[in-house]
Amino acid sequence: TILVNFWFAVFFLPKKQSSIEPLKDRPKTTAVLARLLKNRPLVGCWLLTLVGCFALGMFITFLPLHAHNQGLIVSQIGMVFFTQGMVNGFSRIPLGYLSDRVRDRKILVVIGMLGFAAAMSGFGMSRTMGHFMTFAFVMGLGMGMAFTSIGALIAETVDTESRGVAMGGYNSCIYFGMMLSSFLMGSVIERVGFAYGFHLTSALNLLMIGVFYLFMKGYTPAR
Repeated sequence: TILVNFWFAVFFLPKKQSSIEPLKDRPKTTAVLARLLKNRPLVGCWLLTLVGCFALGMFITFLPLHAHNQGLIVSQIGMVFFTQGMVNGFSRIPLGYLSDRVRDRKILVVIGMLGFAAAMSGFGMSRTMGHFMTFAFVMGLGMGMAFTSIGALIAETVDTESRGVAMGGYNSCIYFGMMLSSFLMGSVIERVGFAYGFHLTSALNLLMIGVFYLFMKGYTPAR
């Protein structure tokens, strides 16, 4: 599948390269990063992405074990993941159009992350296939709404020359968040159980939504 998609990428990527200024005329990456760390709206987006993907790592790593403990079989667990992925993927196009039409994208980020947090707590309380499928749907929709708008916000909070570094930080937060969840939450779950592990992850997301809102306070994108 990867090999087939590689050729699609080769076919669809633009043939002409965009004009890029010579390397010697550009500031060092460390200097750009130091300046971006003083950009409160950008840092708020990064932090929310990190904690949101901490929750995603909890879902990917530990939900199969939790669902198995509740009596779901392998094919049912696969359907839960299929539902989350399908809703997450297909919702991003219409939610992207919505994000382009609202005056303040951070409202969509907050609503989406609240849904995401609710889904994480819901997984902790889930006991049946119907429960898991319902919260997988809510999680997919929340992620589609929140992360589509976060990506757009990041591009708006920095100048054109800094967008590569800003988006690189965004992607780093995605993978660091998932890594930290897999690394840390196993020990936590051994002590408090799966349900409280999911509830704790939800609480972390709620806390970071507040931090994000504070960091974005007063920010008005140029439209």
